[in-house]
Amino acid sequence: MVVDLVDAVTIDVDALLARCDLPAIVASYTPLTKRGREWGGRSVAHTPDNHPAMCVYQMDSKWLVHCFSCEFTADA
Repeated sequence: MVVDLVDAVTIDVDALLARCDLPAIVASYTPLTKRGREWGGRSVAHTPDNHPAMCVYQMDSKWLVHCFSCEFTADA
């Protein structure tokens, strides 16, 4: 998807999302632990959460966040 903001500015949203480091962004809010190809930690979507029910993973070159406790899902 390409978005034209102003006359001379064009943003390629797909290219921007492909370069996004979602684990680093989420880790700035809650500690994450690497588990194979995924990252796991406590959910940023609800509190208090004492169980590592959230995972950050890549599917089809797109980063996703999913909490198994509250079913919160988001992408980069």
